[in-house]
Amino acid sequence: MKISEAFKAYARDVIVFKNQSKKTEENHFICCKALVVFFDDVEIESLTFSMIRDWKAELDKHRSHETVRNYIIKLRVVLKYLRERGHNCLRPDEIPVPKRTDKVPIFITESEVSRLIVGAKKLRNKAIVSLLYGSGIRVSELCNLDIADIKDMSFTVVGKGSKARICFIDDRTKYLLDEYLATRNDNYPYLFTGKYTSQR
Repeated sequence: MKISEAFKAYARDVIVFKNQSKKTEENHFICCKALVVFFDDVEIESLTFSMIRDWKAELDKHRSHETVRNYIIKLRVVLKYLRERGHNCLRPDEIPVPKRTDKVPIFITESEVSRLIVGAKKLRNKAIVSLLYGSGIRVSELCNLDIADIKDMSFTVVGKGSKARICFIDDRTKYLLDEYLATRNDNYPYLFTGKYTSQR
């Protein structure tokens, strides 16, 4: 089976079947492209440990450590998928996964958030900054919120791994959201709309 065929099969049977995110599918095929560019679209069964080692060494010259690590993980899951279906390809556990690099998280302070909110010219942007900081949700989760989702100063989001969690809004965020929504004269369900579009 060609490299591209193997990645397409995995995407069809795992990523799409499990309703994983479009970003996951996109990154999956970016990894596939990196393999095909380096090896051509050869039979995936022909890949050896030394070939993967050379591929990784080339990636290390142009990609971040975390990107290379993610590529290795994506290749391993495809190889595992193939072996479970009887293909005689490289065992995934023969390919070591690079260790994560330790990162010191950078946190924005309450005073910095307050300055951002004061400095924002539009109520919409003030509400967005306050909601992101106060609730801890991701930008992608914020973009999927509808007005009706917020009830009693809380809402539920479905994050990575399709896990749902309850998030809360503080008094400042509630005030800013109320002020922002009062300026809306549309019937769109989205909590935040774009300037030139009714879409999120």
